[in-house]
Amino acid sequence: QSTAMLLMGLTDELHARPDFAVFADTGGEPKEVYDYLALIKDYVKKEFDFDIITVKNKTNIVEDLLNPQISKKTGNTYITSPPPLFVKRNDNGNIFMMNRNCTGTYKINPFHRYVKRKFNIKRQNPKQFKMIELWMGISMDEMQRMRESQDWYAFIRYPLIEMEMVRNESIKFVERFGLPTPPRSACTFCPYHNNNEWKRIKKNFPDEFQKVIRLEEKLQEGLKENPAMKGVPYFHRSCKPIGEVNFGEEQYGLFNEGFLNECDGVCG
Repeated sequence: QSTAMLLMGLTDELHARPDFAVFADTGGEPKEVYDYLALIKDYVKKEFDFDIITVKNKTNIVEDLLNPQISKKTGNTYITSPPPLFVKRNDNGNIFMMNRNCTGTYKINPFHRYVKRKFNIKRQNPKQFKMIELWMGISMDEMQRMRESQDWYAFIRYPLIEMEMVRNESIKFVERFGLPTPPRSACTFCPYHNNNEWKRIKKNFPDEFQKVIRLEEKLQEGLKENPAMKGVPYFHRSCKPIGEVNFGEEQYGLFNEGFLNECDGVCG
């Protein structure tokens, strides 16, 4: 949807032309996303003299998963800004889902640091009006992901929703330019993946799926001693090793396909 929104803005299909676009890189996206980003960057620069800026956190999500910290106060090991991992408790075997802290650290904060630096925004001025119009690529079939801006200097608009477009229509709009279908942006190991997405990754990108298996193993090894989460973390809701899950043939109670969704309009 974000690609369609960008192209609509650059071809006078929307109320204004965007000044620039930002891609916040978590460091955990699949190769197909990075390949498409490179393609669309080159395309809009060549055709419209337009820039897509990539921003990042100081450390990426994979580095932080592989390098747990140790609390000076408790001695427990923990992950900085974890994704919503599924955890099987060591004491009673119960399963719970961790709070999602990754989006703020690896997506939202790098974006706003860049914007504040670019426009020299230092502190809130009660007399200052909202100076930035932020577009979010969310379509009519994802209206539940809409949110209001919490930043005093910006307000959010949803051009695709204003145009009453759904996801399939946005894909067709992109294809009108002779461009391939944009892949969905999400970390390869995101616990929000439903079974269909896990099957797609395993079937179409076996090398990346193997990396997910190794990442989960290393994550668990790093948190073996005194984990603050009091259990073993997993990427899949079954709390089985991701390489052993039979996607689509088992049911997992509370954490079913309808319970989980995407990262609230920020990751995609």
